[in-house]
Amino acid sequence: MYSGHNPSALRSRDQIVKAMLSLLEKTPYDKISISKLAQQAGVSRQTFYQIFESQEQVLQYKLDSIYEGYQEQLKQRKEYTMHVQVGLYFKIYAENMSFFNALLDNGQVNILLQSSLRYMKMLQQNHQLPNKKYTAYSYPFVAGGLLQVLIAWHQQKPKDQVSIEELIQISEQLLENNYFLEA
Repeated sequence: MYSGHNPSALRSRDQIVKAMLSLLEKTPYDKISISKLAQQAGVSRQTFYQIFESQEQVLQYKLDSIYEGYQEQLKQRKEYTMHVQVGLYFKIYAENMSFFNALLDNGQVNILLQSSLRYMKMLQQNHQLPNKKYTAYSYPFVAGGLLQVLIAWHQQKPKDQVSIEELIQISEQLLENNYFLEA
């Protein structure tokens, strides 16, 4: 993936990402060819391959941008609690709902999971956790759990969906082991 600072290349990169998002809204992911993507972005195939290696890398770049914003928001917080982490996770989802929904609708769960795992691992390594012994298990548990809650919510009919705030509460209760206790 391109990592330079050439303004023309950066513009092309942004156009490709925007084109991918636009195509995902109306075209199944497996039907989006490099040619179609380049054409939609207004760049040549050669330009595409100078910036990205594949369609998946375009998605990964967008996810990285989103999760880097998530990390920055967490760094600005004075305390790193489960409430803050879960709340921001779903807030980031809500802010990028059309992109995440397009990925879920197109069966791109694995790229979401891999990104969530990578960023949860970074977050937990950058914060003082009470028990570092279990870090190797905690970040996959949190990343996978939050993503699965998001998938379950996404699969419900809009009239049956709880609000994002309720989703946060449910997730916190699950992670704090309070969900299965009697009320």
